[in-house]
Formats: sequence, C-alpha cells, structure tokens
Amino acid sequence: MSERWAAARFLPLATVCALAIGRVVVASVPASAPPSDEALRRTAFRAIASKESELRGLAANEFPTDLWSRDDDFHQRELDRASDWAGVHHARMGDVLSAIDEGLREGWPHDNPTPLVVTTPPCRPRVIY
Repeated sequence: MSERWAAARFLPLATVCALAIGRVVVASVPASAPPSDEALRRTAFRAIASKESELRGLAANEFPTDLWSRDDDFHQRELDRASDWAGVHHARMGDVLSAIDEGLREGWPHDNPTPLVVTTPPCRPRVIY
C-alpha cells in the first residue's frame, strides 16, 4: 500500500508537467515584426533620443564619481527604453537599435534639450567601492 501511496503523491506533479509539455509542443511561434521603414526608424530615434538628458541625469545620481559606470548605466536605461518602444510599436529590436546608431552618426533631429553624447569615457578604477 505504501508503494501506491508514494506513486500517487506525484500524480499532480506529473499531470502539471504533462500539460506544460503538451502546451509547449502545440504552441506556435509569434509573428515576427516586419522590417521598419525610414519613417518608423526616425520616429524611434526621436522617441528614445528625446529622453537622453533625463536618463543621463538618473545615471549620474547612481554613479556620481565614476564616469564609465555612469555611461554604462545610461546605456542600460536607453536599451530598456528602446525595448519598450519596440514592443509597443511592434518593431524589431535590431531595427530600433540600428536607428539609434544611424541617427547619432547622421545627426537626425531629436527633441533632447542638449546635444547628444557620442563618446564613451575610459574605464578606470572606481574612486570609492
């Protein structure tokens, strides 16, 4: 009797696992976003670049003495913003990141109150740990 009881204890877990595996097997791949046209790429750049000063300010609060870490923090925030924008507008992430790069290189118009930063500070040991 104890052998049956031991096997019966795992029945709910086995059922849930079987259902999960079945769901994975029959699931379909989500539709891929179409390639972005020039207008969408410029819109993405403007939307993301318009918040650069704000995002850099937040990063400066996190790393007041370490310029490289500050820049790294800014780029993580920029990536999060780009990912959110791509999801909302059903755009490919690669197209949005490419638009940021192209917009910086070609000087596309943006709504940021200050010029965009196109350099990266050198990585040096932190002043404080």
